[in-house]
Amino acid sequence: MTRKNRLSVGLSFLVLLGVMLAGCGYNKFNMKKCRADAQKGKPEAQYHLGMCYYKGDGMPKDHGQAVYWLRQAAEKGHAGAQLLLGNCFYHGWGAASDQAQAASWYLKAAEQGNAEAQFRLGKCHEQGAGVPKDPKQAVSWYRKAAEKGNSEAQCALGDIYMRGAPWDGVTRDVDKAVYWYRKAAEKGHAGAQYRLGSRSLSGEKAGDWLSKAAEQGHVEAQYRLGIYFSSVDPKWNRPIDRKQSVYWYRKAAEQGHLGAQYWLGLCYDEGWGVPKDAEKAVYWYRKAAEQGHGGAQYGLGMHYLRGDGIEPDREKAESLLRKAAAQGVDEAQKALRQCR
Repeated sequence: MTRKNRLSVGLSFLVLLGVMLAGCGYNKFNMKKCRADAQKGKPEAQYHLGMCYYKGDGMPKDHGQAVYWLRQAAEKGHAGAQLLLGNCFYHGWGAASDQAQAASWYLKAAEQGNAEAQFRLGKCHEQGAGVPKDPKQAVSWYRKAAEKGNSEAQCALGDIYMRGAPWDGVTRDVDKAVYWYRKAAEKGHAGAQYRLGSRSLSGEKAGDWLSKAAEQGHVEAQYRLGIYFSSVDPKWNRPIDRKQSVYWYRKAAEQGHLGAQYWLGLCYDEGWGVPKDAEKAVYWYRKAAEQGHGGAQYGLGMHYLRGDGIEPDREKAESLLRKAAAQGVDEAQKALRQCR
């Protein structure tokens, strides 16, 4: 590239950057102007300054300052500020937690068409947080947000239709649930992808949606994918893949999922998809047993009893087996009878 061309490209970039900065209003490059305009009472500047304090964008996070500036803009009718101020009151960020105040600010933003506020107001009505519990109102606000493309609202609307609330006039409708789950899933919503995959609702391979959710770190999807690859089911039409199963169990186990921890321990115990390794089995059984998993308590108890991968300890073994037996694990009850 010649010097003339380099200068031309550089000049074009500066022009483009100038247009971008002018078009986006306030940003971290012109915070001095933003603060000055906020102090003059300009709502967009007050909103932006409050949002920067809210997020810690270009300055230290300070929810107290965020509440101050967001309230200034919210009281002037700025929908974005009303939404964030509602979040502050809902979570107790920079102000005392007050769900009624949160719902009030969500309503103001929702009535201006803010989709995120509509979703959050729907959630308040579903949970009875700051407003009376009202599934009909929840559906109404979720639908408004969902129709604007809000994936959280789409998934929430799917949940309501999936379970139904006939005593409140919301009839269970699986087709509508699937419709909204799919809308959210196609936007990358991991929860909706998990729901489609785990319930085999999509008419497609369950593993496809589970994989999409699992790859985003959805822990329950990772666990279900472990089951998916280790189970035989005619509707899934695929062979067992123990290595894939172990891979996903491990992903979920590392996030603290007790079922995955138990199954990963069992895989090491049985040599399913990994070489047998008593010490690793003990490690993962212990993780799940400490969370109260009966099968893991039984597995760990038997390792203590046999001294397999761990120093034998009959007292610990019997304690764990009793805990497992109390949860109805038949093998633990049999093992206890043999100990006597």
